[in-house]
Amino acid sequence: MPVQDKCCGFLKAPIIQKIVNTMWFANKNDEGIKYQTWFKPFPVPTLALILTVVRVMFHGRRWMGHH
Repeated sequence: MPVQDKCCGFLKAPIIQKIVNTMWFANKNDEGIKYQTWFKPFPVPTLALILTVVRVMFHGRRWMGHH
């Protein structure tokens, strides 16, 4: 079963899952592992920040004249 099929909610989007894993769950010393209660449930402001960054990365290129 592909990883995407195991995820649910906002983590179904591979780019969001990759950002979350990279920022907070990359190794045993990361905040997501050490402070699991901070991420259950996942903080809405943090998700909003991630979605803003994704939007700027994809749509911001168009605003800057890149296609």
